[in-house]
Amino acid sequence: MTVPARVMPDAEEIVVAYLDDALPGTNVVTELRVGFEDKLPVVRVCRVGGAVSKPLILDAPLVDVDAYHRTRAQASQLAREIAAAMSAARGVALAGGLVTSVTEQVGPSWRPDYNPRVHHFGCQFVLTIRPAT
Repeated sequence: MTVPARVMPDAEEIVVAYLDDALPGTNVVTELRVGFEDKLPVVRVCRVGGAVSKPLILDAPLVDVDAYHRTRAQASQLAREIAAAMSAARGVALAGGLVTSVTEQVGPSWRPDYNPRVHHFGCQFVLTIRPAT
């Protein structure tokens, strides 16, 4: 008899919901749409790697988080607020998943952008997530 594979919670969905609550007044998205610079501040969340460990059934996604704002100072501040919020995400249960750990992989850093209307900082985190049930 084969055991069916377990579908893991969506790491992007968890981080978007968490940061949306932690950063009031900030648009938290997974995709940048045309004209996003008219809705600043914007935070973009994107899973860029990681894998599910077996047999423990834990997901360890590498999540890239970008902060966009009107000035370099504002983008830097927003990225540092993201880092502070993410460091407190352990134990958060959202979107069917439970965050059991968060490690800052790359701290807030300048990321040049092609769009002259925005300033862009970003950071990366490795989370450990398991299904909430």
